[in-house]
Amino acid sequence: QQLIYPYRDFRTQGTQTRGPFALDLEKVFVPLRVAPESLERIPSDMIRFSDTHDSLQIWDFLAVVKRQPAFQRLVVIGAPGAGKSTLMEHLALTYAKRNQRNYHAKAPKLLPILLYLRNAREAIAEAPQISLVDLILQQPKIKALNPPPQWFQQQLQQRCLVMLDGLDEVANPDQRRLVSAWVDHPIQVYPKAIFILTSRPHGYRSAPLQQAGTLLEVQPFSIAQMQQFIQNWYLQNELMRRLGKDDPGVRAIARQQATDLIGRIQKNAPLAAMATNPLLLTMIATVHCFRG
Repeated sequence: QQLIYPYRDFRTQGTQTRGPFALDLEKVFVPLRVAPESLERIPSDMIRFSDTHDSLQIWDFLAVVKRQPAFQRLVVIGAPGAGKSTLMEHLALTYAKRNQRNYHAKAPKLLPILLYLRNAREAIAEAPQISLVDLILQQPKIKALNPPPQWFQQQLQQRCLVMLDGLDEVANPDQRRLVSAWVDHPIQVYPKAIFILTSRPHGYRSAPLQQAGTLLEVQPFSIAQMQQFIQNWYLQNELMRRLGKDDPGVRAIARQQATDLIGRIQKNAPLAAMATNPLLLTMIATVHCFRG
């Protein structure tokens, strides 16, 4: 429940113009496509369509992790605003609510742990030998839970999904390399846990993991994803504006607004290029809705 509270809202980091309502992340989120750096490591039964780059999601990798050990150590890279942090928050929320089978029938049961490396970097820099468990226990919301001694230690030894977000947000290059080296240690200590590290490409390549298994790159939104996001976003805003009233009239207004924005984007090439980035698309929708 302590994970559900902070991650249930769709957050728009980096935007100054914001709507007056907190939107439901699950109802706005559009699953991201990820492409592996090397197709040679991908089992043939994972390739569901002719073009792998258009079909794979993070769930496809989690679902086969038992028979593909390299998928236990995933590195997800992507451009600024590509949705990496939102993807991690959505994973944490989904597992906290035990809804993973809604996204893949074979998704494993896991305990989610999400750490932002920008918040952990000082602790790691001051004490490079600090353990993953100690970092987890330093979080105020975990302290409030007062977990039993060794509880996290036991969970990490068997069924955890450890998400380490934002290696690139450790701005100092020397500190970033220190943090990267630190991440390698718990990967070795807890071989049964699944680790996902996120970063911008340059931030990762300047301080790569030695224990990385598979590198995945977040793909830009397709036209279909762009349309789905705008439809989701406008519907949630309209429902919130009307205090939760949901009827065909409310949905028709949301659909009309979404259609107008989609049409404007499709008629404007520079706007369409920006709309492939989830953060920029959120900003475009916000301006369209609240600034006219």
